[in-house]
Amino acid sequence: MKASELYTKTIEGYKQEIVVSPITLSDYCKTHHVNYKGIQLWMSRNSITVAQLKKEITAHSDSSSDFPAVQTESGQQIYPLSFQVGGAKKEDIRKSSYSCVKGVNITFPDGVIVSIKEITPEDLNKFILSCNTH
Repeated sequence: MKASELYTKTIEGYKQEIVVSPITLSDYCKTHHVNYKGIQLWMSRNSITVAQLKKEITAHSDSSSDFPAVQTESGQQIYPLSFQVGGAKKEDIRKSSYSCVKGVNITFPDGVIVSIKEITPEDLNKFILSCNTH
């Protein structure tokens, strides 16, 4: 794969990620094994900034519903969940992104299965509590 293809895919993945969690491009590149300095140079050459990416996402999310649907392979729609921690500092959010639970499957009594690729323990707890209250 050419560097430009890798960086384009990385940018698209990052744009999808920042919709559901506050992650820096640097941290995203680390988790996806992409050279951060290389993507910075490529973005500079292509006149792309992180601020523009975030602005695109904000503009898109303002024009669509509060819960953007994601199409699955089976044709079902799923809705990404995001829990906001009131008053959390940026470094607290970064720390919590490193302690994630991966591959969580929850089966409800009515047969609905929720699969979560990656979630912090705190958000998983909030999700389970929110399901128990409804």
